[in-house]
Amino acid sequence: MKGAFLTLLFHAFATWLMIGMIFFVQVVYYPLYKRLKKHLTTFEKKDLIHMGYLVGPTLMIELVSGVVVLFALDKSITYRILAYINVTLLVSVWIVSIIIKCRHRSSKKTLMFLRFHHMLLTSNWIRTTIWGIRGVVVLFMVYYSIL
Repeated sequence: MKGAFLTLLFHAFATWLMIGMIFFVQVVYYPLYKRLKKHLTTFEKKDLIHMGYLVGPTLMIELVSGVVVLFALDKSITYRILAYINVTLLVSVWIVSIIIKCRHRSSKKTLMFLRFHHMLLTSNWIRTTIWGIRGVVVLFMVYYSIL
């Protein structure tokens, strides 16, 4: 039981770390893309590598610990519902991320840069919102696991 609760805390930490990163990317990082019109492709390749070092492991920790806490803690029905909502939202974030990435790749080739930039900022708010909701759900999971 103690190990499962520590996993939940680890999951909460990873989730809130990702929330911080996604809000930073949405509010600070992606708006800077607008200044990179000529060098976007070169920057983007380096960006994927460097951001991947930080985001990749955190996403994996979040995914694995999210699945573990779904099955590891046998708590109230409220906790169970929150755990299922959490995993569903986590899968949703991954699906939306894949869709955004696919649209992102095709948009660079066919649309004007400013339209691409607007689409990137607008569509990324979906992920940002889902992660924010997940953060609240995870906090409630911690609360209900303590009860």
